[in-house]
Order: sequence, then structure tokens, then C-alpha cells
Amino acid sequence: MYDSAVHRVLATVGSSPRVLDLGAGDGTASRVWLDAGARLTAVDTSAEQLRRLKQRHPAVRTVEADAIDFLSSQSDRFDVVSHVSMLHHIPDYLTLLRKSAAAVAPGGGLITFQDPLRYDRLPKGHYVASQALYIPWRLTEGHVLRGIGNRIRRTRGAFREDNVEDNEEYHVHRNGVDSDAITRLLADDFGSVDVVVYFSSQARLSQWIGERLAIRSTFGIVATGHR
Repeated sequence: MYDSAVHRVLATVGSSPRVLDLGAGDGTASRVWLDAGARLTAVDTSAEQLRRLKQRHPAVRTVEADAIDFLSSQSDRFDVVSHVSMLHHIPDYLTLLRKSAAAVAPGGGLITFQDPLRYDRLPKGHYVASQALYIPWRLTEGHVLRGIGNRIRRTRGAFREDNVEDNEEYHVHRNGVDSDAITRLLADDFGSVDVVVYFSSQARLSQWIGERLAIRSTFGIVATGHR
């Protein structure tokens, strides 16, 4: 599904496009761009993740920086700006996307992928099922009772500033990520903005069940034709 979204954007830009991958991590999602001949700039706050990315893909330009700080400090324009499994970690993701859109060259595109939909806008059955399917993944990660306890606490709106995981998982405290607000924001700058809705889990069993129940909990956005 992610590959398909990437190729939709690539079909609208020229060959050897300049791609900015924000929150690139260790480069797991970078392969598709590179296989298509993109000139990739990867930005992440983790030096260790970028080191691993460089080992995988030596030709990639890597930048250790906060994404918003990077966008605010440079004037380059890119054919595509990409955000994979990132927005739900950013407190002010709308500001990030506003700056990302400004960094897209005329005719270019923007992708977001793998972020949780707003919990309060999901059908109740979808929300309950997606929460229940978190448990098989938790069982494979260890610290089961602590993990389930943290999840219950967060869904009740209890936030602990001294908890590293709480500070990383902003989406739990703000009820997911607002795909509608993102769509409205990007519509001002792009000719086409399409939302892809699907189910995603890190546990294979949960993924298998979620797909067959046609649960919808996660989204991506493909925006093309930057004005």
C-alpha cells in the first residue's frame, strides 16, 4: 500500500526527483524512493538511526535535526516531501505540514503514511476492535501488564511527564491525528489530496484479523500538483 502511494506521487513528477524524507529513521521506508532513482535527503533527530540508514543506503544525504527546525532553516524546494509513521509523534503536526508544503516545488507532491485516525470519529466497533488487537503485539514485547496498564491510563487522558513513552506517543493524549484538518490544510496548496484509510498493527496475528474484519484505524495522505 505504501509502495503504491509512493508510485502515485512519482508518476506526477519528473525523473530523478529530489525527495525529502522527514523522520526517516533507519531508512526502512526509503528503499522505494531510491529504487525509483530519487535523490534523497533524510532528516531525523537520531544519529544512531541515521547511521543505520547510511549503512543501508550510502548515497543518501543525511541530516540530524528536528524536522520543523530543518524546514525553518533552509530554502531548498523538493519534488516530494514524505512523512512515514511520524505525524503522531509531533505535537504541532499542522505547523510541520504547513512548512513541508512550502518546501515542495511547483507540481510536486507530499505524502503522509501510517498515522492513527481520530479515535472519536471512528465507528465504536472499529475503535474497540483496534484497541483489543493491541494485546497480541503487547504479548510479544514483554512487560505485558505494564504495557496494558499504560494503555488504559492513556485512554483515560492521564499523562505522565516523566514517562518517556508518554512523551513519544502524543497521539494517545490528543485522540489520534486529525486527517480532516490535514486534508483541509493541504487542499490550499495542492490540486489533489486523497486520503487512504486502512488497518495496521505491528503484530502479524492482529494484522490478519484486522484486515479480515475490515477495521479502519490508520490513514495516509497523497497530495499532488503543488501550486
